[in-house]
Amino acid sequence: MYAWADSVITGERVAVNQLQQQLMQLTQAERVTNELSTVLPKLRKRVKDYVASNTDEWQQKQFDHMITEVQKAGVQINSYNDEREKKKPWGFYRAGQVSLLGKFDQMSRFFLALKQSPYMIQCNRIHINRIDGDTFSASCGLKFMTATFA
Repeated sequence: MYAWADSVITGERVAVNQLQQQLMQLTQAERVTNELSTVLPKLRKRVKDYVASNTDEWQQKQFDHMITEVQKAGVQINSYNDEREKKKPWGFYRAGQVSLLGKFDQMSRFFLALKQSPYMIQCNRIHINRIDGDTFSASCGLKFMTATFA
């Protein structure tokens, strides 16, 4: 009979220890949640202010990068038109239309460089025509992406 009572008491002690550990974990989680609830809005505001203050600089870097890649690939720009800015839940993008002239392999290098670029430039539509022999003209719709934090 004493062995049975001893095993019940031991079981209850284990259960009490587990509940105490859970209580400590919940207390710690509550503390972290309270800290994060005050820190996260401040961080979000700082990031939003930073993005807002650097948007024009970022867009200029994107455009400069596109021009650099055009020069590296050896293609010529016939024309470029900047279109409207469009807002999205993740940020916004500025659309543009570029017309190029060059050899097919040069244009391929240019479009591959844009795709691999860290500047978030997307070619969303392209039309290529053979002009003469190795010379091609291309018209491409570009999107210059900018991510923002709400």
